[in-house]
Amino acid sequence: MQTPLNSANTLNHLLFESPGWIILGLAVVWTVMRLVGRRSGNVKLMRASWLPLGLIVSLLACASLVTTPREALAKTMTQLLLAVEYNDMPAFREMVLPEAMTSVFDREMSRDELEKLIGKAKINDLKVTSSSIHIEGDSAMCMVIIRADGSVANAPGIQLTRWAIRWRLEDDQWRAQRLECLAIGADAVFNRD
Repeated sequence: MQTPLNSANTLNHLLFESPGWIILGLAVVWTVMRLVGRRSGNVKLMRASWLPLGLIVSLLACASLVTTPREALAKTMTQLLLAVEYNDMPAFREMVLPEAMTSVFDREMSRDELEKLIGKAKINDLKVTSSSIHIEGDSAMCMVIIRADGSVANAPGIQLTRWAIRWRLEDDQWRAQRLECLAIGADAVFNRD
């Protein structure tokens, strides 16, 4: 399971999270330089054509070595969902602050109450169908639509839910501060106000 990142058009996103378009552009430049250099016999252009190729290799290395805050949060979000799916409460507690509050079905719950609800659920599969991540300093907001297959709150079958999850960065670890179920069923997909 992987939590997709939203496609904010930032330099970090283009360079480190999704460098495909830049790499494609550099590959086209490299190809054109090689073709023109070879046809015209321009040795300098042929030598210079290695520059875009070097940039591609450098960009790939940087993208694989650098983990952006959004990528780290997306990974933590995925781990949180896996902890819920497999009923792994020690991992869940590691990612959710002790004072975290949850709002489900218009009812406020503590982390301990949410753990009990998760313990009663029989979840076969959780998937994120849509997500967006907005980070500001040491806090972040994650909006996700989750597809759950199983029995949750005495409602068997496949359910869609839309969640707003507020995160806080503590000691280089993203931890959930507030989890709020905004909608269930078709409202989770169609009413995104």
